[in-house]
Amino acid sequence: ILKETKKDLRIEHRGALWTKGRVAAALAPKDGRYYEAALDVYATMERLDGGDFEPGLRISELLIMMGRYSEALYPINKAIHNDPK
Repeated sequence: ILKETKKDLRIEHRGALWTKGRVAAALAPKDGRYYEAALDVYATMERLDGGDFEPGLRISELLIMMGRYSEALYPINKAIHNDPK
C-alpha cells in the first residue's frame, strides 16, 4: 500500500481546485453567480500556498471583470510581490 503524504494530497487537491476555478471563471460572464464561486476557489488556493502568485492574479482578474477595480489592487500587488521574476 502506498502511503500518500500530506504534500501529495495537497498537490492533488490543488489541481482539482485549479480546474474548478477555471470552469467557474469561464461560466461567470454567462451567469454572474459563478464569479463568487471562482473567487472562493482562488482564495482557497491562496491559503494553501501563500507564496504562489497565480491565485492572486486570478482573483484580481475576476474582481476587474466584476467592476470591483479598487478591490483588485491588493491581490494584484500581492501577486506581483510573490512573483519570482
